[in-house]
Amino acid sequence: MDQLIYRPWDNDTDWPTLPDPSPGSPQDRAKNPTGLAAQLVLCTVIGTLCFLLFCLLRVRWSSMYAPRLRMKKHAPQRLPDSMFGWIIPLLRIPHTQVLEKVGLDAVVMLQFLLTGAKLFALCGLFGTVVILPLNGMNGITNTTDPIHNNSISAISDFAKPEPANPDTTGVLWAYLFFTYFFCFAAFYFTFRNYRDYIGMRRKYGLQTASTLPARTVMVTGIPAELRSDRKLAEYFEGLGLGVVESVHVVKHVSQLSELIRERASCLRKLETAYARYWGNPCKDPSYDPDALLMQAESTDHINAIDFSVNQPESDRLPLFKPKRSRPIIRDGMLGIVGKKVDAVEYYSEQFNYLDDIVMKARRLGRYPPSTVGFVTFESVVSATIAVQTLLHPGPFMVRTQAAPEPRDVLWNNIAVRGRERLMRKAFVSVILLLIVFLWGIPIGFLSTFTNVESLERYMPWLVDLASKNKILQQIVYGFVPTLAVIVFMAVLPMVFYGLSIIEGIQSRSEAEEATFSKHFFFQLWNVFFVFTVASTVFTLREIIEDPKQIPNVLATKLPQVAPFFVNYTIIQGMMLLPIQLLQIGPVIVQLFRRWFLCKTPRDYAEVLAPVMYNYGWGYPMPVFIFIIVLIYSTMSPLILVFGTIYFCLSYLVLKYQFLYVYFHPYEVAGRAWPMVFSRIIVGLLIFEVTSAGIFALRRAFQQSALCAPLILSTILFKVIMDAAYNHSSQVIPLQLLTQKFGSNHLQYANGIDHESSVHVEEQTTAQPTRRRTVLDEDDFEAEPTEYTDFREPPMTLFDGILNTGMKRFGHPAIVGVLPQLWLPVKGGHQLQRRQSRYIRPSISNISLRNKRSSSRVISQSAVAAASNEEAPQNNVQTEYHDEPEAMDPEETSGLLSNGDMTIQVDEETDGTSPDSDFESEEDEGVNATYYHHPERRRSRTDALHAVDTNSVPPTSTP
Repeated sequence: MDQLIYRPWDNDTDWPTLPDPSPGSPQDRAKNPTGLAAQLVLCTVIGTLCFLLFCLLRVRWSSMYAPRLRMKKHAPQRLPDSMFGWIIPLLRIPHTQVLEKVGLDAVVMLQFLLTGAKLFALCGLFGTVVILPLNGMNGITNTTDPIHNNSISAISDFAKPEPANPDTTGVLWAYLFFTYFFCFAAFYFTFRNYRDYIGMRRKYGLQTASTLPARTVMVTGIPAELRSDRKLAEYFEGLGLGVVESVHVVKHVSQLSELIRERASCLRKLETAYARYWGNPCKDPSYDPDALLMQAESTDHINAIDFSVNQPESDRLPLFKPKRSRPIIRDGMLGIVGKKVDAVEYYSEQFNYLDDIVMKARRLGRYPPSTVGFVTFESVVSATIAVQTLLHPGPFMVRTQAAPEPRDVLWNNIAVRGRERLMRKAFVSVILLLIVFLWGIPIGFLSTFTNVESLERYMPWLVDLASKNKILQQIVYGFVPTLAVIVFMAVLPMVFYGLSIIEGIQSRSEAEEATFSKHFFFQLWNVFFVFTVASTVFTLREIIEDPKQIPNVLATKLPQVAPFFVNYTIIQGMMLLPIQLLQIGPVIVQLFRRWFLCKTPRDYAEVLAPVMYNYGWGYPMPVFIFIIVLIYSTMSPLILVFGTIYFCLSYLVLKYQFLYVYFHPYEVAGRAWPMVFSRIIVGLLIFEVTSAGIFALRRAFQQSALCAPLILSTILFKVIMDAAYNHSSQVIPLQLLTQKFGSNHLQYANGIDHESSVHVEEQTTAQPTRRRTVLDEDDFEAEPTEYTDFREPPMTLFDGILNTGMKRFGHPAIVGVLPQLWLPVKGGHQLQRRQSRYIRPSISNISLRNKRSSSRVISQSAVAAASNEEAPQNNVQTEYHDEPEAMDPEETSGLLSNGDMTIQVDEETDGTSPDSDFESEEDEGVNATYYHHPERRRSRTDALHAVDTNSVPPTSTP
């Protein structure tokens, strides 16, 4: 095959060439296009085994493979338990149900996969029925590997420059026809998908128009004179945009966030100490963790948690004497230096101290405002107008955009200043360019281990074994290098997502989109262009000196690496998708953490928590495969078959995982589709330019010239689609909103008729006045296990703050729900699902309503007296430190300090206000969300509270 490749520089000795490609590289794979049949068989066998194993484990391990069945409001329908009986019912679930149970983001991705399956099934039909026989009529065959007959081998001959042959003129016209046909088929399917997406997005937007995120705008560039909640609310109402419901100007709370992280870290250490002392689960029959915590909350301070039943009428808790020795640590740096102290006592004191400071800092701390804020209107019409209007005459001042959901906000980045964000972006851009252009270094390192010389040096036994078996030789030198590239590519999304966070992006969804963009650029440049084009220094020099040679270069080089991309598509579709369905990676990680790292109920609950899906990781590969299959559709028609299989299996796998496995805590209404569409257009242009170059190499200049209108049509198609739908993909048309909600929402606050406007936005979601369980708001109800009762959700959205309750625009460091002491679960009891999902509030969270907060965990100062236990049995002198006194604001002249951190605080008040009966706990304090018209909120809260009281079972209050 190598001798058929046209090299215009063969007779030129002045141009240096690169060394021969290492085994495993695409260039080497192109020179050795054997082994496709063996790879296809191997991938099919591995994929089938993984699929069968999933079918067996799907019902037996529902906590891993169907955790969404435990959802209370949005649980999907239960599939049959038979081996394969679940497939057809899953495929029959309509996208409307996916929209209801999961969200529009999942539907948009499934629609894209379905579009790819339909497009390549149609093109594959003509490719196998027409194009392959045309190649056979030219007498192109491959005796080395039968599966390459009429496909891979035909590529080199098709791209070989030679004078036009009258006998093949009709074949070239047929190739031109199918080039047009495949492009217009792509136009048709993408147009339909775009049109359907706009329709779904409008319907979804109207259904969610009354929600808090839909009525909220994010404001950046707030000038100094408007950096207060009240002034910003008055400014927006003064513009005549409508009634402002609430305003939250984001504060700089980095010191408070650090305190919260220290508090959570200390709490974890305390829980670990309890687990080491009592065991998890605790086997003593008299152990009752709920009674212990209830007593701690009701008395505010308890002297001991060690069981002693000698005095049942005593004020002390009923305690027991464990057989284990008390955990001992050192109180110095990293726990390896200093005096030996009792771990439970030490961490209890530290936690009490940090908890006191955090409570006062949240309630009374004064923090400088940032230039970012959130303004919530009573009407979605007002928010829609505000997003599309230039509000302030100053440059970069009071810029508005649709607000992300509260759980979508990256609160650590939200207040990053503009200059700092520019510097971060420049830094990340440099790192990205280094990764993109220097990625050959790690790939070269991996390829050395697939090199014959390297294998002989490190694994000679494998070389000897491969030399005796041709199939194993093909696997070692063909399958392993391609798999190594895929494994390396699987790590990149995590790197790119981390870079997006460092960049200072303000929301998780934007970070996902940035990850998608970075990863796709990397794939297109390195996996496609570099591997394809940059095989010689002459090629690079040729492109730089004469860009008009790009079509010829693509036409010459793309066919050479077709075997690599066919293999790439086979591995992705036939092997890696079943592995993704089986979730081998998450299963291994979960088992490792459960067996070696988990100690406390919190540890086990976090390990067993459902996985959050990242669309920035999920989109790049299907889009890249879409483009690759499209580019090689006429050069290698068999890739259309494998592309169809890939998109069909992707649809099956992701539809199951969206409905039954993955969680996504926020929704962006399918905003990724316009990005996918733009990259499909890029793929079409590469396909068309390559086709023009191939025709030119065949001296078929008429066919090559006729590709120019196709290129112009693609550009025109992109321009028309953007003009028609791009703006509609960002906002809901005002006409549709006014048709649903009326046009009387734009009224000045001073002219509001409070009696007639009580009913406004009654469907708006408001915080209930009673505290619900921390799991209720997450819509997930987990079965207690032997090691955890899932008392609290994880802390993955903001370190030190529970994921629950983050459904309104307020910094989690100020209004988020803090984690509380989670004692070991009781062993030997019958595991039952909780009958009520409403529990008492944790003391650190209700303390916002108290004049002086204290969330004392259980101290250990009277251990010996309570349990008649003497000093620890390990002959270590235990020291019990007095609990540090929390600083009083009056005594510290308005300052709270902890080490190097100092927070200014206001004087404490009694926490009462005229409207306190109508506000939830978080609304209290100087840093709470500001409500511009509390009397209007009172009316709506009363109505919602009445509905909530009728629909929710009553619970006891401690």
